[in-house]
Amino acid sequence: MKVTVVGGGVAGLSTAVELSRRSVEVTLVESRKYLGGRARSFKDNLTGTVVDNGQHLLMRCCSATLEFLELLGTARDVDFQSRLDLAFADPNGIASLRVPRFLTGKTGLLAALMRYRAVPWHSAPAVARVMRSLDRPNDESVDDWMVAARQPPPLVNRFWHPLCLSVMNQRPRDASARLFAAVLREAFDSSGRGADLGWPTVGLSALHEPTEAYITVRNGSLRLGATVRRLHIGPPCSVELRSGEQLLSDAVVLALPPPSLQRLLSTKEFPDLHRRLARFTPSPIVSVNLWTETPLLDKPFLGFVGAAFDWVFRRDLLHEDRGTSGGYHLSLIASAANDLVGVENREILSTALDALRGAGITIDRRALLHHTVVREPRATYAHPLGDPPVSQRTPIDSLVLAGDWTDTGFPCTIEGAIRSGVKAADILRP
Repeated sequence: MKVTVVGGGVAGLSTAVELSRRSVEVTLVESRKYLGGRARSFKDNLTGTVVDNGQHLLMRCCSATLEFLELLGTARDVDFQSRLDLAFADPNGIASLRVPRFLTGKTGLLAALMRYRAVPWHSAPAVARVMRSLDRPNDESVDDWMVAARQPPPLVNRFWHPLCLSVMNQRPRDASARLFAAVLREAFDSSGRGADLGWPTVGLSALHEPTEAYITVRNGSLRLGATVRRLHIGPPCSVELRSGEQLLSDAVVLALPPPSLQRLLSTKEFPDLHRRLARFTPSPIVSVNLWTETPLLDKPFLGFVGAAFDWVFRRDLLHEDRGTSGGYHLSLIASAANDLVGVENREILSTALDALRGAGITIDRRALLHHTVVREPRATYAHPLGDPPVSQRTPIDSLVLAGDWTDTGFPCTIEGAIRSGVKAADILRP
C-alpha cells in the first residue's frame, strides 16, 4: 500500500511514522523546508541558545506523545516530575500546589488543594463536584461548567482558569468543557500519576528530528519545500506538486490546519466540510525570552495568576543547551494571546517585565543581556462550541484527515495531533 501524507506538522509526522511502522510506503509532503509545523525550535543568533517557538509541557497521561517519541528514540529527552508540583504567583505572594508523596489521581489533587493557600482550604469539596461530573459536560464552555458545578470564584480564578489556559490555549469562556474534562479524566485517573508534568530537555525540533530517517529506512520518502497544486482522489490518487511532479498512491492523508485545507479542497465537492472549517478560529501564543546576568528564579517554572503572561520557565535549568552567552535564560508564555500578538515587541517586553514584577521578580532593563519575542499567531485552532467534532473520515474512503483540530477526543495540543495521526493510520491500515 502507498499513502501520500500532505503536511509535515506534528499530525503529519505522526501519521507518516505510524503508517511506516505498519509497512505502508509513505511519501510525506511539506511546503516548508523544515518539519514540525507549529512545534519547532531555532538557534538564537546572539546567544547560540536553542529557543522553542513556545515552551511546551506535557503530562504523563499524554500516552500517544510518549509512544511516538519512543518510536523515534527521543523519549529519553523528556524529564518528568516525580509528582505534580506547581507554584503560582499573585500579588499576595507565591503559593505551592504539590501532591503529597504516595498519593495519586483525584485523591492526590484534593490533598494538594487543601494545602494550596491561594484558595480557601475547604475548596476540596467543590473540586470533588467537578471530578464527579467529568462524564457529564456537553459542548458547553468551561466557564458554564464551573458555574453549573458551583465552583467558588477564588478556586475558579486561581486554579481552574490557569489550568484551562495551559491545557486548552483558550479562555475558559471559549473553551470546550467536554475536551477539558477529557484531559482531567486522564490526568487524574486513580491508577497512576497522569498529571505529573514533563518537559523536553532539547529543542522541539530535536524531539521529532529522527522522523525523516524513520520513514526513509522503511522505503518512504519526503518532499520538503514542495507545494501541492491540486489533488485527484482515486483510486489511484494523484497529488500534483507545483514543480510538476505527480505523486501516485492508494490513499491521501491531509494533515493540514483548517485554512490550508479549505484552499486545497473543492467547495463544490466538500460543502459541509468547508462550512465546518470556516468556523475554526486560531488561538495565538506569544513568548518572550530573556537572558540575564543573574538567576532571577529559583524554580524550573512558575505560574502567574491574573497577569497577561501565564508562565515563566527557567530554561537553563530545564534545557541541556545553554548556548554560548553564559547568561540565565527565562522564557515567558502567554496563551490565548489575542491581545498581545499584534502588539509591538517593545510593549510585549514591557508587559512581560510587569508580569515578573507582579511575582516579586524585578529586572533592570540595563541588566538584560538579550531578549527575543516569538509570536505563533496560529498556535492552535479553537473547537467551535456547539459544533460536533470533525470526523477524520471523509465521504471518499481513500481521503482521510488528520490534525489536532479533528475528532480525537482531546484538545488542540501536540497530544491531540499525534492521536489524530494514529487514528488516520487506523482508518487506512487497521
